[in-house]
Amino acid sequence: MRRRVVAAVVVAVALGASYLGAQAYSSHRFEQETAALVAQFDASDGWRVERQDVERGWFHSRGRLVAHRMGRGTPTGLVVTTDYAADHGILRTSLEGRSEVRDDGEPLFDDWLDTQAPLVWQGHFTTLTQRVEMTLDVPAFHHAFPAGTMAALAAKTDVPSAGVDIDFGGLTLTLGQEDGTLDYAGELAPVTVDDGRSALALDRVRLDGRFTGDARDFSLRAALDIPRATLNRSGVAPVEVDGLALAAEASLHDHLSATATLTLDDTEMRGQSLLSGQAQFTLEPIDGNAYRRLVSRWQQRRDALAQAVARGASDEALKELLSRPDEATRDAAVALLADSPQLTVNKLSLTSELLGIQTQGEGALSLDGEGLAQQYASQGEAVFGPDLGRRLRGRLTLVEAPAFLKLYLGVGLDADPLTLTLADGVLTFDDQRRVLIP
Repeated sequence: MRRRVVAAVVVAVALGASYLGAQAYSSHRFEQETAALVAQFDASDGWRVERQDVERGWFHSRGRLVAHRMGRGTPTGLVVTTDYAADHGILRTSLEGRSEVRDDGEPLFDDWLDTQAPLVWQGHFTTLTQRVEMTLDVPAFHHAFPAGTMAALAAKTDVPSAGVDIDFGGLTLTLGQEDGTLDYAGELAPVTVDDGRSALALDRVRLDGRFTGDARDFSLRAALDIPRATLNRSGVAPVEVDGLALAAEASLHDHLSATATLTLDDTEMRGQSLLSGQAQFTLEPIDGNAYRRLVSRWQQRRDALAQAVARGASDEALKELLSRPDEATRDAAVALLADSPQLTVNKLSLTSELLGIQTQGEGALSLDGEGLAQQYASQGEAVFGPDLGRRLRGRLTLVEAPAFLKLYLGVGLDADPLTLTLADGVLTFDDQRRVLIP
């Protein structure tokens, strides 16, 4: 009897020790993943992240993450504060938290949101697979931008500044991270944008995708699906769009390559089918380092513009920042173009009952980058003039090309297939030549 009691006690102690050990491991893995995530964000150029008020425990943990948006090495005033709490289990840790976004100490979009509560999220961390999943609900808002809000842009584009009314129904976004891969899926409630002359209404928009790597070396897949959209314009019948979808795949390593596919099920006006079709394009190769330099320069210019706006810079100063690229930006652009990038039309399919179109096409457009760097070194900014256009080489073959295109080009309606080629600034089709760049 005594031996059985001792054995039971030993078993109970062993099970208890195993349970506490698993519990300690679970909380330890959560702490490691949190620290790694913070370090990853903090190592980026755009953010500085720190942890505050951290409480670590075997069963419960909590803390605060404070992320400062950086521009040219200095804080921009935009701060994201996230308070989190975690309940650790042996196999899974449950998470919940709330986030606030402030700009110069004031809540961002505080006067927009229907609710003044912070963004609330919840999720879990699976100990064995080390996968994190979170669901974020962005509240609905209704906001009217008064006329004059975009005065600087209107002055630059000669487009009158008008008020814009936005009705945003909210967003639910689910994020998952595992082994350096981030996947996401979300759904937007109906959105309406109205400028007084026209109104665009989007039904529930769905998005999903996957991203592996970081800003300098990555692979990604993304998809955007708009089941239905309606455009209402004053004095014109509504245009209804069904099944508009955009899918993209891209990778950045030694080179950047990207493929985009656009699909349109149907476009209708007064019950008449206007247009449907699909198009797929691939862009490659782009020198990876040149692309990284160009993006870096664009980010620096964007931060400089944001700081100028915060200082209350004049419209003339803002237009100057927007209009002229600096030397470093031009250098990066030349390096990118010198790799002779090519845009390939993998598929082009257009159908229109109204216009009598049922066209298929394929082709490619490339830029001959040979000797471009040497030409830039000798001619400077002038290399971006007409000579750059004469470096374009292209070919597009259309089967059953639209009749209005044939009439515009001046070719016979029976010309099929129609092939257009571009070289040295000259467009050639059906034994005709048209000089585009003298």
